Amino acid sequence: MNTIKSSAKFLTVTALFEGATAIALLTVPQTLIQLLFEVAINEPIGILVAQIAGSALFAIAIACWLARKYAKEPSTRGLLPALLFYNITVPLLLAYGALYYSLISAGGILVAITHLLFAAWGAIVLWQQRSTAAIN
Repeated sequence: MNTIKSSAKFLTVTALFEGATAIALLTVPQTLIQLLFEVAINEPIGILVAQIAGSALFAIAIACWLARKYAKEPSTRGLLPALLFYNITVPLLLAYGALYYSLISAGGILVAITHLLFAAWGAIVLWQQRSTAAIN
């Protein structure tokens, strides 16, 4: 597959996944947290932090959506390492939560696995881009 098409597909799918999660966190944070992590957030600070996380995820979704059409631009190439960092740290933080706070749930495991798959996909796209850049 062409490197640019591969990057564009990765950015599009990332935008859709993160955008959907963002909308849920912004509009129904308590429901999403309950579904994914099997814990209730009833305190206003927990709801607010979830909505702030939703806002950050929406920013990621917007950046990915806009960047998908400019996959060969330097600014887009800079987005990929940031997404790789994000997709690696999310499962690490979930593992930390499982080990130190006993926050273990099927939804949390699904989120961790999804982010690991996105990290692997993103690493492949990044490697393809760097290989192509080295050849040119």
